[in-house]
Amino acid sequence: MRGSTIRRGFRFRLLAFAAAAWLVVSSHPTATDGPEATEPTAEDRIAALRGEGRYAEAMEVARTILAERLADATVPEWQLGDARRLVRTLETATDLDDTARARLAE
Repeated sequence: MRGSTIRRGFRFRLLAFAAAAWLVVSSHPTATDGPEATEPTAEDRIAALRGEGRYAEAMEVARTILAERLADATVPEWQLGDARRLVRTLETATDLDDTARARLAE
């Protein structure tokens, strides 16, 4: 009898936790919420250019992002690091020969 009470209590806590997690996730805005969702971000533009093998153009957009983040003192360090790494990655891709760049874009 005692074992079933413990299991029932555990199931209730598990259900309560799952419900709370669902509320948090469902209340978080997604990329499809609101009018700003239709505008592509600079990161989206970079991804599209990389997919087309246009690394020099993607690098210019990434440099713009990096400059904006360097100018903003409130940007977290990890975002600044991400922008720096992206610029370095695109610089490396730009230095590759045409065949390697085409393979990288695949």
